[in-house]
Amino acid sequence: MLMSPVSECSTHSKPTYIQSYERSREENILLERQVMSTIDEVLKSFLRWLEVEKGYSPHTVEGYGRDLEEFAVTLPKDIAITGVEAVHIRRFVVGLYGHNSAATVGRKLSALRTFFKFLLKEQIVSSDPIVGI
Repeated sequence: MLMSPVSECSTHSKPTYIQSYERSREENILLERQVMSTIDEVLKSFLRWLEVEKGYSPHTVEGYGRDLEEFAVTLPKDIAITGVEAVHIRRFVVGLYGHNSAATVGRKLSALRTFFKFLLKEQIVSSDPIVGI
């Protein structure tokens, strides 16, 4: 049975612009969760690769994970891994120098280099933003 548009409307329904705003807000929240889970999934995949394919010890894999998570939290909330640029990495590295030794900064850069080489190999990114840093 077809209903007329008038019978579908409720006298208590929200104005269209409010419904549109709420829908956009919900879509943005879902998109943000999707982007974050994508970064999380790529990181999990990388850490599995280090352990299984490269044979790294659990301790080493945990260290890579901590270093990369530290980098990930410095990224803008709405950025996907494919949107990471050299400027994001430079900003991260500059922030490390105040409270880390040169060896620690080098280790974190090494983790980033290995991570982005993996992303290139897996064709997740099309260019390596850490080249030249």
